[in-house]
Amino acid sequence: MSKLPPEIRAKLQEWGAGADPALNQKSKALFASLQAPATGVAQELDISFGAHARQKLDVYHVADGKQGKTIVIYIPGGGFTGGDKHSPGQFTYDNIMKWANDQGMVGVEINYRLAPTNRFPANIEDTEAAIRWVKAHAKEFKADPARIALIGGSGSGKTTLMRVMAGLYDASSACYSFDGALYPGVRDLRRIST
Repeated sequence: MSKLPPEIRAKLQEWGAGADPALNQKSKALFASLQAPATGVAQELDISFGAHARQKLDVYHVADGKQGKTIVIYIPGGGFTGGDKHSPGQFTYDNIMKWANDQGMVGVEINYRLAPTNRFPANIEDTEAAIRWVKAHAKEFKADPARIALIGGSGSGKTTLMRVMAGLYDASSACYSFDGALYPGVRDLRRIST
């Protein structure tokens, strides 16, 4: 919190801790001023990794010539029934991509088919398909297909953990869930090596 501008820090302290929709909207408005467009970042949006309209991903990368970059794949939350990599008014996911690029990594956001129309394990299958696509195309973005960090929040945090626990994701790579459950490799986002 010490890196936040003083006026934002003061507002957050004034509001205190809470989890209500009004506070959420005020927080989004407060942080909107910090959302500078990423410069020097190539964005390749809505790349299909499957036949369904929701099976799309975005890749954010810096063309700096460095090889072997770590890939951060973010799976947005939404309780398996909602959520999107680009929900209106949602800047968090793009910030994760910007953060990844600022750390010298490649950022990837994915969408997956939603319940109840698409029943379990559709979300797992889509995550697996997206990971396969990313591994197959990693070199195009100067990334290392063996260095992938999965990050997810809410329902996708559970999806992330299911990938690891089912043995369908290489647990020697980093994996982090915003649901409060940390699973192997990384215990802190700051420790993802570039």
